[in-house]
Amino acid sequence: MISVIIPAYNSDRYISSAIKSVLEQTYQDLEIIIIDDGSTDDTRKVIESFNDQRISYIYQENSGVATARNNGLKKSGGEYVAFLDADDCWLPEKLHMQYDKICSRNDIFMVYSAFEMLYEDHDRTKVYKYNHNENSFTKKLLIDPFKSIPFPSTVLIKKSSIDKVGYFNPEFLTGEDWDLWLRLTKTGKSAYIDRILVKKLTHSESITNSLDLEETGKYHFKLLNNFFNNNPHYNNLKNQAFSMIYYDVACRYYDRNNCKPTKKLYINLLKSFIEYPPLYLTKAKFKFAFNTLIKSQFAM
Repeated sequence: MISVIIPAYNSDRYISSAIKSVLEQTYQDLEIIIIDDGSTDDTRKVIESFNDQRISYIYQENSGVATARNNGLKKSGGEYVAFLDADDCWLPEKLHMQYDKICSRNDIFMVYSAFEMLYEDHDRTKVYKYNHNENSFTKKLLIDPFKSIPFPSTVLIKKSSIDKVGYFNPEFLTGEDWDLWLRLTKTGKSAYIDRILVKKLTHSESITNSLDLEETGKYHFKLLNNFFNNNPHYNNLKNQAFSMIYYDVACRYYDRNNCKPTKKLYINLLKSFIEYPPLYLTKAKFKFAFNTLIKSQFAM
């Protein structure tokens, strides 16, 4: 059986579509555990409108998505676990394809897929595919994380693997999935299905769009420090990993300010370069840094 865990917070506009996408799966041996993280809208009413005995509703005081998923994990009874954000949807064959894949080899702890990003405020979409290599998955999570971290809605995981390494760390308001995936790499191999099986919605209320960028960077540095402290044989990648965090924060400042350079963007690019200069040997990163740093001189 697969346990589907859906954390929800003020999701009355979206969660009906999420639940329907689970009920319409071609794989039907499942339970649906919905954790309401202190919603103040009609999320509960929407959930209770579904008449399916496989759906369990649990309310908790607002504690964050990591705690919500953890409470779902404690309730789960399946051999496998799939996470679905309340504003995302699955294609009908998602679970079946991943179940077949994860059962094909004993050493696979996770299967994830490509997805399509839907931008609610911009009426556009973008397809995200991963360049997967099971032998370098950990390395990619460290040095190229923002193109390598599977979104929670795209994964199917062995529950026994999660039990071995522990649940999501509730200290992290962002990056809690990245932290868990890194810990899970100790338990086996990951697998990838190069097919869009998830439609992910991003909107102004999304957590990633509301967090302070400097705070985001701090959480990411903390989780990386935890990993390197517990896995010193990866320390040769530490500077490169930290450089990527600064670079990512700089890029986010660029996007949030409508492609206008700012002092904070300049500072984070400079920190990124100092941490690991070879990062800018790639054409794309060098071009971005050169163009924005030149513009920054005029913006300050």
